[in-house]
Amino acid sequence: MNNSKITVITVVYNCHDTIEATILSVINQTYDNVEYIIIDGGSKDGTVDVIKKYQDQINYWVSEPDEGIYEAMNKGIDKASGDWINFMNSGDSFTSDKVLNSIFASDNYSDVDILYGNCIMVENNSKIEHISGTDINRISKNPIYRHGASFVSTDVHKEFMFDVSLKDKLGFALDYNCIYQLYLAKKKFQKVDVNVLTYQKEGISNQPLKGIWYKYLITRKKSSKYSFEYCKTLLKISVVYLLALRKKKIF
Repeated sequence: MNNSKITVITVVYNCHDTIEATILSVINQTYDNVEYIIIDGGSKDGTVDVIKKYQDQINYWVSEPDEGIYEAMNKGIDKASGDWINFMNSGDSFTSDKVLNSIFASDNYSDVDILYGNCIMVENNSKIEHISGTDINRISKNPIYRHGASFVSTDVHKEFMFDVSLKDKLGFALDYNCIYQLYLAKKKFQKVDVNVLTYQKEGISNQPLKGIWYKYLITRKKSSKYSFEYCKTLLKISVVYLLALRKKKIF
């Protein structure tokens, strides 16, 4: 019987409307060895009042200004004392109250560094299951799972934290950058066939284009052929995206 301690970290800033659902999805887990940490960036919209409502079931929480989501996530890693770290940030939730139990109750992952599962995207009240990839080598080109659907060995995560010195260059892709560094370091990934995470689909924006560019910056090689292939991909995505905007009459 495995008794791994799971540290779940929630990063939040001014998310009064979504934080409670996230908290409940963590504290209602049937698995009995969970450390829960909340890092709030100094919210002023009532988020802290919701956190205080459940503070007896939260192992550690703080509300103070920070330099953004990845600095806050690093703060959480510093405080973590469990065997595994999961980030379940505000607005996301565990797919069921049995997620942690289904993964950790009986299995031994002593030779694994990163566990990851599937996720469910909610769009217009419809749920769409996204199956994570199994070919680890594809991490060299794209993320194969959603960050919130993963668990990283705490010892490993304390060594491989989010490189906030690159936040201006890589924006919201610092989580993929961290995953990519773990891949380059030959850490062992293992997929679990569990729907770990439920998340809301983001609204239409220029994020897909940024995402392609960030992936290029993270994984680029010196080969001009490799760079050319990325440029072609970026151009194709740009055309499709602009046509989608046109269809929605955004411009």
